[in-house]
Amino acid sequence: MIAENIKTIRKEQKLTQLDLAKRVGVSSVAIAKIESGITKNPRNLSEIALALSTTEECLRFGKSANTVSFELLNIKESQASDLAKFDNIHDVFTVDRDWFVEVFKKQPTPNMKIVFAQCESMQPTFKAGDFLLVDTASTTLNDGVYIFEVDDQLFIKRLQIIPGKVLAISDNKKYESFDLPADAVIIAKVTDLWKHDTP
Repeated sequence: MIAENIKTIRKEQKLTQLDLAKRVGVSSVAIAKIESGITKNPRNLSEIALALSTTEECLRFGKSANTVSFELLNIKESQASDLAKFDNIHDVFTVDRDWFVEVFKKQPTPNMKIVFAQCESMQPTFKAGDFLLVDTASTTLNDGVYIFEVDDQLFIKRLQIIPGKVLAISDNKKYESFDLPADAVIIAKVTDLWKHDTP
């Protein structure tokens, strides 16, 4: 069952065994052994599930093989400890893969996460309580909305590149803009509202 489910989901995502192996950090031979049933209960099933943006349950039991799961993170502006697992709702957000592709016009990747915003500085683009789709692999600066860390504090701001500096801008005009420090750590780029309004 595990072998068939991994193979089915991998092919649905148009990945080769080598593609999956690179994501998991193993050899393509190891993936081939799992998919052929030679390796019965792979110890790295959680890593494979993450690489396929699904759950271990889906790989084990074949429940809704055409689903995609995202880690749900919680962030509150200016509190570094809040980019962490959500405590009072499910840690994993699972939706139908076809729905995701239809709505967001992109394939899900393991680097995509869901963030529950709890700050008002980006109103009206998004408000406290909105769910945001972020990409933790998009840390190269371009104009856009990012989650970043400065002096052990987390921020969600619009970054604008201008000659000689980068401005951190709040869409809520009650908040002042500031120059992004050179030692700021970019954590993720906000790509979409879950309602699919692109910031």
